[in-house]
Amino acid sequence: MTRVILAVDYGGVLMRSLKIAISVPENIFSQAEEEAKIMGLSRSGFYATALAEFIERHREDHITSTLNAIYAETDSRMDVVLAGMQAASLSPEEW
Repeated sequence: MTRVILAVDYGGVLMRSLKIAISVPENIFSQAEEEAKIMGLSRSGFYATALAEFIERHREDHITSTLNAIYAETDSRMDVVLAGMQAASLSPEEW
């Protein structure tokens, strides 16, 4: 079941939202309710925030795996002459 709600305010941002029905294990639902209360969020706000964070985390994982695949096939070592020039351009510093 999906219904369109014209606009909902999430953290000062007005967005077109959808009303959905999902099934969640009871223990996760109870924990989510408690966390939402502690955080001062509505149930919808809590789930929207959690989903956004989950999506962003996995987007970063996808970017990392894509870069790993690229560098697995491409030599990414710096040219030895260029590395020497860069090192020579740095002023000596004590650590």
